Amino acid sequence: MDTSMKWRKEMGVNDLKETTFPLEFLEIGGMYYHSQDKDKHDILYFDISKNKKDPEMNKKVKKYLAYVLEQHARKEPEERIVVLMDMSSSSMSNVDMDLLRFEITCFTTYFPALLEYMLIYEMPWLFSAIWKIVKQWLSAEQVKRVKFVKKPDIQEYINKEQLWEHMGGLDKYKYKYIPPETTASRETVSANGTVTSVSLPESGGDDGSLLHARKKVTFAEKDNSINGSEMPEDSKSETSITSDTSRLSQHIRVQSVKKKRIRDRAESNRFVGALVTISPSDELEFDVEDQNKETLDIVSITNTHHKQVAFKVKTTSPEKYRVRPSTGLIQAGDTANVNIFLLPGNQWTIHRDKFLVLILETPENVTSASAMTDLWKTAPKEIIMEHRLRCIAATVKSDGDDISQAELSDVHKQVEGLTKKLDDVLQINSSLEGKINRIYWIQLFFLLLLVFLAVAMATGWNIFTIPPPTIIEKTTTCSSLL
Repeated sequence: MDTSMKWRKEMGVNDLKETTFPLEFLEIGGMYYHSQDKDKHDILYFDISKNKKDPEMNKKVKKYLAYVLEQHARKEPEERIVVLMDMSSSSMSNVDMDLLRFEITCFTTYFPALLEYMLIYEMPWLFSAIWKIVKQWLSAEQVKRVKFVKKPDIQEYINKEQLWEHMGGLDKYKYKYIPPETTASRETVSANGTVTSVSLPESGGDDGSLLHARKKVTFAEKDNSINGSEMPEDSKSETSITSDTSRLSQHIRVQSVKKKRIRDRAESNRFVGALVTISPSDELEFDVEDQNKETLDIVSITNTHHKQVAFKVKTTSPEKYRVRPSTGLIQAGDTANVNIFLLPGNQWTIHRDKFLVLILETPENVTSASAMTDLWKTAPKEIIMEHRLRCIAATVKSDGDDISQAELSDVHKQVEGLTKKLDDVLQINSSLEGKINRIYWIQLFFLLLLVFLAVAMATGWNIFTIPPPTIIEKTTTCSSLL
């Protein structure tokens, strides 16, 4: 969480708008949404030939990529995107390794649930060496999501009607930037915490603008369907967490009924605080049915105070979860549901993860996101209510399975034990690396000494022979003796 939150703060992601970027930058057309693949995923198109190795320009590109991804994540939080890297007209002068690393980090760390797959179109053979470096930054699963395509096979992923003309498709779209009708997005907040944004028209269509139009964004709406028991399938409404699209609410409603994951809100499973009641009381339990899909659990927060309160949800491992929404306002007597999605492949390591729910009483005039952010920054710690939740994973039973909680607990203990042993092995490995390093330098010293001696012997220089002392002979003459 520290890495992601620090990055968002440094990048100023929450404050980025289309008007943040200069007009000449927006007119380049190096990155924009247009068209969809066969599975109806939006395509984020990169024209690599438009990129230039310029430190100042790279800063803008990084911010703009963060802005583009953030807007899509807010608009359709459960929909993934396809990245199409067009390298057909690019050269080595267009490739910047720092920018490439940043793009990869965005999809692996900052927006890990956003990427469906990446298409690299017509990569020149000279870039093979760069790919070998990039491959080291990715896990085996992430490498599988990178697909290299050429004109004959790209239509396996994108229909001909949706494909750019220069790639063999029928789409004659040419990028042209058209400024939005409004120069800046406007936000209005209703009394129940609903934020309505008027923002950017859709890009990728004939209007040529940059992003899809955003729909209404909600902090937390009133939940009329919670009555202390499991919610029926035909219930009229469930709390809409992000009203970006009605599909998210429908998805949550169907998923909760199908998997029966709306938690029993009995008194024993509730934490009753001074300002709110939180359910569940101490554990988030993720019933993993499919290891390749996200798993949902829900935290319900009911405002039992007579005034409006604000909430914020944090986690120790943000790379493993999606939280929708992570912050918001709750009116007196209302309930907000926070959707917590466990990302695929993380169920065996969540036993150490924790969530922190923060609650703060707010004045009635606090209705906007910016005002709420300022309030969190200035509020004394002693007036903020805190509640912690730990995480556990469970495997949904099939008809032939009989997995008890005790067995699951044993598995978690075994995983914990193996993790500790792995840490010990890593420490031993580090110690051995240090010893090997010292041995290496000792061997190098003796090797150089042997080379020196061999050279000395070959040149006939005997360094061990002490030359005999010089004897000065005194001669005497016969005359001197006489």
